[in-house]
Amino acid sequence: RTSQTSQTSGFRASILRAGSAITRTFSRSATQTSEDATPHMRRNTVGQNVLMRDGHAAAQAQRSDLTQDEKVSAQEEKFQRVLRELHQRSVFKVRSWKWWFSVFLRSPDFTSEIEDKWQRWYHENTICKKLESRLDRQSLALAILTAVEVFCCTFMDTLYSSGLAKEHWRGNDGMGMARLPLFLVCRGLSWVIIWTWQRLARAQHRLLRHPNEAQKLLAASFGLIAVLTLISYDAISEVRHVPYDEDVSEGAAVFNNETLREMMITHKRGSGVFALILFPVYFLVATQHQFRFIHTCIFWIIPLTMAGFWTQLCGAKGYNCNTYMSNSSKMMLCLICLLNSTMAWSGERNSRLRFLAQRSVQISRQRIDSIASTLMPPLVVEELRSLPLTAELPSHKYKRATIAQSDLCGFTKLASQRKPEEVVQFIGELFGKFDVLTDKHQVYKVETVGDAYIAGQADLPLTQKNHPTSVVLFGLEMVSEVHSWSAQRGWSVSCRVGIAHGECIGGIVGTEMQRYHLFGELMSELEVLESTAPEGCVQVSTACKEVVEDQMRAESIPSQLVSFDHRQLPHLMTSKGDVIPREKAGGATYIVRSDSIFRGWVGA
Repeated sequence: RTSQTSQTSGFRASILRAGSAITRTFSRSATQTSEDATPHMRRNTVGQNVLMRDGHAAAQAQRSDLTQDEKVSAQEEKFQRVLRELHQRSVFKVRSWKWWFSVFLRSPDFTSEIEDKWQRWYHENTICKKLESRLDRQSLALAILTAVEVFCCTFMDTLYSSGLAKEHWRGNDGMGMARLPLFLVCRGLSWVIIWTWQRLARAQHRLLRHPNEAQKLLAASFGLIAVLTLISYDAISEVRHVPYDEDVSEGAAVFNNETLREMMITHKRGSGVFALILFPVYFLVATQHQFRFIHTCIFWIIPLTMAGFWTQLCGAKGYNCNTYMSNSSKMMLCLICLLNSTMAWSGERNSRLRFLAQRSVQISRQRIDSIASTLMPPLVVEELRSLPLTAELPSHKYKRATIAQSDLCGFTKLASQRKPEEVVQFIGELFGKFDVLTDKHQVYKVETVGDAYIAGQADLPLTQKNHPTSVVLFGLEMVSEVHSWSAQRGWSVSCRVGIAHGECIGGIVGTEMQRYHLFGELMSELEVLESTAPEGCVQVSTACKEVVEDQMRAESIPSQLVSFDHRQLPHLMTSKGDVIPREKAGGATYIVRSDSIFRGWVGA
């Protein structure tokens, strides 16, 4: 019985443990489901699912013996599936108020910063591009069109029977001679608006530097020109009203009064000609500049308002307006302008997509350039760009190169007592400080090998400047930075630096992961100088000492900035006890001393 009781209790305990595990599983699933309700976590979940599926697919590919074609097709299918899932997950971002307010033009990729950059880019490359020449053509066309229309309506009696000498110019509606000044005033105001923008474009006015304000004002200006165009054509159109008996109905007057019938035909013919001319002129005013979609809407709102309030504007019988336009003509004008807005919408959408594509290419190019500049000297990168694809990789011979190499003393012992993550962090901190010094002294970072840091200056194209004293100061500050970093943490880590001067060869090594390396006997001397230098000191060769002193004398640099102590040793010895002849270091060696008060004299 006791054994049965213990077995029963053990079985119950296992059941309870299984139940608690299931409960934790369901709670994690519920938590994950609630987190998936937010867009950010949904994207993370998609990434996790993709990684899990990719890992599962990779495991299957390793277990199975697929051919190369099958592997390629599987990867392509996986890529397309990931794209579809990411697209479905990101659809929710499209339904934002900005997307609706921009009439489906502003995509989720357009943040406020990108929107401002696109507006400036569109303004400079579309609105302001050849703006002055477009305005010149518009001004000339307006002047010619106005002169031709005045000449035709005033002196060509074969087309119309009334002229400027008559009391009533273009109609008996009570305005009489006021119609000619009204026509000329409308055209004059239109010309003044265009002339004003001409002056602003020629002077590169600061108003044009503000894209949103300039585009709004330009669209409003040409909207006003469109209204003045409608008024001017109404003033120039001919209409003749013949009074008829009020007791006779309007229909009877039309069919019984021959004079009225003739005048109505003349009215339709005369005003219809200018209504036909109005269509292309109005369309040209609306399409001369590639406005944004929201700004082009003003050009179809104007004729739509005119069509909607035609009765109120021109009276019940149309006596207040001379331009004869049927309802179909008015709606056709609205549709033409609406078509222009549709084309502007399509153009703006393509412009936004083109801007995003160019921006992506530019960002990718900048990233590639930044990576290439860390692998090679900037001037070498520029040289590679200018070479054809089939050309051989360049190499360079440097006759006056000054290279420094550092080593961290005591770091190996410290690294053996630390975790790998901590070692990487320590190296990153120190090398980050060295990178700052390379920018300060304009020294090119050649490479890093373990805890060794190699940098220097030489002739073009390695560096823009070739001052050996700057390399020596760079080595001194490396020692100082390591000393300060070690003292802050209470560790016993120091730095020793070797600096050599002479000839070397630089070239690009590798096919896939290309790097720019230096070769020659100089690099061998450099390694000897670094390995035999005392801890916390900078050791230089005889050639380096002489070239630094020559530069100091030529540039009148105080001797307290850099001085040299000759090492009176029969031979050199490394920290491991290896004996190296001095000839391998280029002869006698020297320890660099410097007074910190005089730092910053040379390129620092």
